Amino acid sequence: MRSISAALQAKQVAASGIPTVAIAVHEFTRGVRRFQFTQTLSDGSPDDKHDAAGDANYLHQARVRAGRVQYRRTGAAFADLGGGTDSNEVAIHTINNTRVIVVYNRTTSIMFRESTDQGANFGVETTIVTGVPTTAGIAVQYKTTGGDLCVVYEQSNALRRIRRTSGTFGSTAAWSNSMTSINSVGMVFAGDFHVVLTGVKTDARAAVLTVTLGDGFAQTLDTWSALLNLITAETDSGITFQAAKLNVLDTHRLLYVEKRASAPAYTRTYFTWFSATHVFAANAWVEPIPLQNTTAFGYSITTTGTGASAKATLARPAQVLEANLTAPAPTVLTPDLLEAQWSESLRNHKGRFVFDNNDGRYKDVPALIAVGHELRVTIGYDAESSTGPRETIVSWEHGHKGADSTFVINTRGADLWLDNARPRTSRAFSGLTIGQLIQDVLGRAGLELVDIGGSSRITTFILEWALHPHQSAGANLTELLSLVPDIIRHTAEFAYLFEPLASDTPNYDYTTQGHTIYTSKLRRELRISVAEIINADALGQAFDFTEQAQNSPIQDRRLDPHTAVVADLDGHAAARLRKAILDQDHGLIVTPPHCGLEAGDVIAFDDAVAATGEIKRRVRQLDFTFRRGRRGKPPKFEQTVHLGGV
Repeated sequence: MRSISAALQAKQVAASGIPTVAIAVHEFTRGVRRFQFTQTLSDGSPDDKHDAAGDANYLHQARVRAGRVQYRRTGAAFADLGGGTDSNEVAIHTINNTRVIVVYNRTTSIMFRESTDQGANFGVETTIVTGVPTTAGIAVQYKTTGGDLCVVYEQSNALRRIRRTSGTFGSTAAWSNSMTSINSVGMVFAGDFHVVLTGVKTDARAAVLTVTLGDGFAQTLDTWSALLNLITAETDSGITFQAAKLNVLDTHRLLYVEKRASAPAYTRTYFTWFSATHVFAANAWVEPIPLQNTTAFGYSITTTGTGASAKATLARPAQVLEANLTAPAPTVLTPDLLEAQWSESLRNHKGRFVFDNNDGRYKDVPALIAVGHELRVTIGYDAESSTGPRETIVSWEHGHKGADSTFVINTRGADLWLDNARPRTSRAFSGLTIGQLIQDVLGRAGLELVDIGGSSRITTFILEWALHPHQSAGANLTELLSLVPDIIRHTAEFAYLFEPLASDTPNYDYTTQGHTIYTSKLRRELRISVAEIINADALGQAFDFTEQAQNSPIQDRRLDPHTAVVADLDGHAAARLRKAILDQDHGLIVTPPHCGLEAGDVIAFDDAVAATGEIKRRVRQLDFTFRRGRRGKPPKFEQTVHLGGV
């Protein structure tokens, strides 16, 4: 249950004051900024290997053109940075509006040139390391304003790193992973050095992968984490990946190029990110989305400017795209709101919000009210309120009836993204717990898993699993949750996992709190009382003999190919029996809205003519209704609480 103030608690119990339902639309999706890029430069330059980095004043770009390393900053043309014609890889980074470093290869050496006056002048070409066969990728990141940095580069199908500390480069060191080949590498410093690479894994499959080079933050200094798959192509697909780029803007943002050489041939840039509160090691990237770019070397990603003028920037030699890094002020719709209905359950959220359009104020729908943007609701009484749903706009409509003209916004919750997130290629997992699999499934839909009291089974039961393009994240989540007694409560970008226990104390007692109940409808229905989980070599069982009462029971039987261990099969059976209790329909109550109540909470109340003593139930679903009094219809502000088993 969301925490609410004592003043709001008093208001909602008394149901006094003026109901507050505030509506605002934000340029976010799943809690992350939804960039609207516009082109700010297009000069027809050839497509080349490139990189870009921004500071408060300039966009700094580097490229390799006909073997020559070239550099430009905003407002200037590309100019040779060195005299050689034997380069094929380049990387650039900036720090503190002062330093700019360009790192590149020449034949068998890794070189750099550095500026300490924001790119106006560069020092002489300096060798970092020699004896490097033609490299297939270079990345560089400053660590300190004094110039400490790290360079990562490909050598002989492995990654190597070399650091500069206090102006001096140390020795090189190879990583601890294995790849058949590597063709690009990108990096960002965020506590540790976070790295993305493309190439071919040892199983002969092309892939985009991430790995962490430790700097002592989350990964031990100078150690490498294991490789994590972001996306993998089948060996017979004809697909390869290249041009990986990574940066931290509001959150980690990653781009790469997918290329298919065989018919139908194509080249396409893809873009992905993860929730701002996720950690890099969670590997919880949103399912990649295509961009309108078919160049072989894709985009570099960086930021330019500061404060309100800061921009998210996608750049390549021929084109620059920019979007405001700071979201515009939300569009507030509260004064025009006539009616609102929204529903929240553990599986689905949806809403319908009706606004006055009699004067045609929504004739030309404001740009911010766009399908895919986030609608946020605040509920309460008078000046006391609590944050309610944050949902995605899925449609809007204009309506006319008699003298009334209305504008309607329809929304859905996190289930929208779960239902629509599907992997582009099949992904197989082994050796992961159910909790780790759920984290991956949720991450691909843009949601972060938060364990607030999960069962031991969620963190100990290990299984094999496969995700396929024909299966949604929602379908996989449902199946995974059926194996455990846990449930998940969704919000805009978080998924809170916990085990609902029959012994849970009520989150809220309507009787002792003095909260009015307008209507109560209590019911009892038959439910599953026998669950059997069948494996070729074992059988798991769970029984509720009290519910069965020696009559013919409703039985749930399933095959489970994941384990032949009886204890694990029994755990699966017990989970299915537990879910049957939670899903049971016990009726409903209608009350003045409790502004902090959520699906999955436990409530208590008394009903002297229905039961002796306290009635304890778990919230299955919440329905809210708000209506302004107008045209003969009385105002309405109430909440229907659908009741399930505890």
